[in-house]
Amino acid sequence: MRGFLFPGQGAQYIGMGQKQYRSHAVARAVFEEASDVLGENMEKLIFKGSADLLAMTEWTQPALLTVGIAAYRTILEESDVRPDWMLGHSLGEITALTCASAIRLEDALKIVRFRGQVMQQGIKPEDCLMLAVNGIDADLVLAVCNEDNDQQKLVRAVAAINSSTQVVLSGLKDAVFEWRERLETMGASIIPLKVSAPFHSPLMASAAMQMKEHLAQYTFSQPECKVVSNVTAKAYMSADQIVSLLSQQVTQPVKWRQSLEYIREQGVTELLDLGPGSVMKKLAEQNGSFHTIAMDQDEEWRAWLLDNKFDRGPMLTDAIAIAVQCLRHSISTPNRNWNEEECERGISEPIRYIKDQIDKWEEVNSDAKPRREEIQELLLSVQRVFETKRLTVEEKSRRFNQLLTVSHQMGIRLNQPTWAD
Repeated sequence: MRGFLFPGQGAQYIGMGQKQYRSHAVARAVFEEASDVLGENMEKLIFKGSADLLAMTEWTQPALLTVGIAAYRTILEESDVRPDWMLGHSLGEITALTCASAIRLEDALKIVRFRGQVMQQGIKPEDCLMLAVNGIDADLVLAVCNEDNDQQKLVRAVAAINSSTQVVLSGLKDAVFEWRERLETMGASIIPLKVSAPFHSPLMASAAMQMKEHLAQYTFSQPECKVVSNVTAKAYMSADQIVSLLSQQVTQPVKWRQSLEYIREQGVTELLDLGPGSVMKKLAEQNGSFHTIAMDQDEEWRAWLLDNKFDRGPMLTDAIAIAVQCLRHSISTPNRNWNEEECERGISEPIRYIKDQIDKWEEVNSDAKPRREEIQELLLSVQRVFETKRLTVEEKSRRFNQLLTVSHQMGIRLNQPTWAD
């Protein structure tokens, strides 16, 4: 299983995403839409603008979103790989939700521009500080931070738990400096971050409230694949959670270490870093045994694409094997629906379709190549049968997972349906 990773603020650089922009029309289309929505030439800002302007939060966030969406759509065009999971660090969570079709691109651009603006309001950059604490056990850092009294908790906080040896702190400068001095005596290596606000701290409470009000005006959709929330380190269960979790995320720590542990438990073994640079790749490698590939690292990306180019459609024998499995599961499952009309439409018709498809493929030349859409239709037919037969959620999921495993091995990737009780 694969996961796609999207970075947050700090990963940006002038010229990011330029390779995809030059070589793919789908990437250029994303830049053009972003420019139209935001009223700013994003190509010029990202490729030829000043680093200082790009570092301004209100532009950093839409710029990273634009590059991330362009990278994702490039992958869809270049390869037959589709994500099983998506994770984004801070801002990157919105990029992930957009790639998963939970948020429309036009809406996402407006949301992140607004997010960047409100996160900069009310606090002078010179008054705040964010630090990356490296080199000592993260639990030791958290123990120190947990000693704060109620008053201290209002002005400083843990902003991110990135790995077992990296924690990010955020808050007012003097307050965070107190932590810094103590942690350095414990052997920590401290790196100040170039930021314009104390992100993921209680000082962002006003921004969080404004985000919640702003998000309420949009309509969101169920993600097409699993997307992990920074706040819960679990997958979004429905689109109804988006407003609440994206609002909370502004003041809550990014649970990155816990998120990677979670997807590892779900069976994810390969991670693709779609951001500029390789920040997400490095963090993934600090968090365990993932095979990681960064899109921005040319040599390893070319090698990965060579193995995953969109040119290996299913062979006829593979397609017949999948169809036979679909037929077996459709026929062998118990039927708890006694409505004859529903059974005709939802059971008999899909089974006839599967049988006809098998007959069609068995009659043609063995060199013929089935279309991916035909394989997808087979699995959708089985889904109709399972729903009509009123199988339990557990039984539907178990059997459909068996079919997904076979189809994934043939290069056809579909997402597990969200079954209703």
